[in-house]
Amino acid sequence: MIVCLQVFYNNSDVKQVDVPSFSGSFGILPSHVPLIAVLKPGVVTVHEQDGSNKRYFGTCIHQLVIYIAANIA
Repeated sequence: MIVCLQVFYNNSDVKQVDVPSFSGSFGILPSHVPLIAVLKPGVVTVHEQDGSNKRYFGTCIHQLVIYIAANIA
C-alpha cells in the first residue's frame, strides 16, 4: 500500500482550486457549499490571489474522497 500525504496549502487565501473527480473536474471557490467527491489522478490547479497558477499532478490520488466543509467565516 502506498500512502501519500503532503499539504501544499493550509488555511491559505487563494482565488480558486480546481480538482479532478470521477464525476468531472470542478472548482472550489470562496463561499463554497459543502461537497463530497471521489477524486481521480490528474492535475490540481491552485489559482493564487496574485493571478498566478500553480499546478500539481496528483499521482497519489486514487479513489480518494475529498470532503469540502462549508466556508464559514
